[in-house]
Amino acid sequence: MVYKNRAFSVPVTMDWMHANFGCETIDPQARLVTVRSSQEMRLISDYMRYRAHVQTHSIFWSGGHRGRLSDPKDVDHKTLIDFYWHQDAYPMNFTNFAAAKQPNRKFENGFCVYLEFTGEELVMGVEKCDKKIAYVCELN
Repeated sequence: MVYKNRAFSVPVTMDWMHANFGCETIDPQARLVTVRSSQEMRLISDYMRYRAHVQTHSIFWSGGHRGRLSDPKDVDHKTLIDFYWHQDAYPMNFTNFAAAKQPNRKFENGFCVYLEFTGEELVMGVEKCDKKIAYVCELN
């Protein structure tokens, strides 16, 4: 399913890393979705609510993760208190973590960011990266 030739949701459940590979397998220019503003969150929310499969999968991996990636295989451990999109050099400038799902500094709730519908609102949460859930890709 495509939104303005930019985003598509995948109803297959995978862990975060394999979801990343899944996007790239579908299209070499695709990656897990990023959300850089409240306006973009509304667009993604509308797409997922009306054109995706929210009835069966209301939680989707995004491209967010705790800590800056110093290279494709490793995390810069000094940056683990912040969240980043893919290979970005700077922390996320927009987040909307649900109060009940606010990430803690002990990292008990994981390192990878997902999007979830809570009622009518699409919010961010953090989970262990090996959890298998659906995912949403975007084209660069």
